[in-house]
Amino acid sequence: MATSASSTRASRRPYVGVSATGQHHLGVGSALDEKYLFRIEGPTDSPDDDVVLEIKQVRAASGAPCVATTSSLDPNRIAVGRARISHQPFRYFAYVRRGAKVFWVHEWVEHYRELSLRDRTVKLEDLLEVAYDVGAQLGRGHPSQLGSGGGEAIRERQLRFMEANQPELQSAANELADATVAAWERFRMVLGPEPGG
Repeated sequence: MATSASSTRASRRPYVGVSATGQHHLGVGSALDEKYLFRIEGPTDSPDDDVVLEIKQVRAASGAPCVATTSSLDPNRIAVGRARISHQPFRYFAYVRRGAKVFWVHEWVEHYRELSLRDRTVKLEDLLEVAYDVGAQLGRGHPSQLGSGGGEAIRERQLRFMEANQPELQSAANELADATVAAWERFRMVLGPEPGG
């Protein structure tokens, strides 16, 4: 009995190739970086098992003395940072060099959403939830990958430090917020108006 071409093509197969590519300019800190999306065909003809990979340029960590790395273009610092603050590591993490540039690769997250101040569907409560989640990830994650363990003790010391230095921390947070708003305004001038704005 002969099988149809469609049923044969729908059988399992390895990832077979790139079906679509494109450059994008999403993001805030990375909006001006060179970035591409690649759609990789999955094991069947169904689009549901395709994988989208993002290929993003690695920038030098200049002006960030808190980032310790052996090379300013070392993509491993991205993997280490992700391992410390996320619930799961990147899928398909890799890096590639093209001339003097270094790019890192990872699977594009399905729930990614680019927010805009003009987006009327975003409520203050939503932003507060995001801010809380970011703080929780940073607070729980930073000590979680220390080789010597002791993450709980480090977190307890962090909490005591915050309670003892609340006024200074609040002042520093206000200064950082003002600096962030000023930097955002400069960034918007470089990036230009939003589409449809």
